[in-house]
Amino acid sequence: MNHLSDEQIAELRKQLEHRLASLADYQMDIDESDPARDMNRGEYNESGEDAIENYEMLEADSLSSAAGEMIAEIKAALDRMGEGTYGLDEETGEPIPFARLQLLPEARTNVENAHDDEDDE
Repeated sequence: MNHLSDEQIAELRKQLEHRLASLADYQMDIDESDPARDMNRGEYNESGEDAIENYEMLEADSLSSAAGEMIAEIKAALDRMGEGTYGLDEETGEPIPFARLQLLPEARTNVENAHDDEDDE
């Protein structure tokens, strides 16, 4: 983290913590609105209602999972801050530019390595 100033680290930490809080709230809202948690729903719905309910449950599960993955990435970035490895490319050890971290503060790699990973998929 030597390439980042204390002010830059503080700014990025604040951004990560804000994202973490927002995503946690978002995930909680999704989980609370999940039709599977509605104890008042009828045991037998009309066939069209069943399809809609199934879709809504799948959608809620998918959104909650995606939010959970983003939360994990942010927590990992905060852990790296604590370990002193934040802002370093996990593959090369090279510094990740501050501009990239401002856009994606949970970034684990430089742009070049991120594209290499996408090409492998």
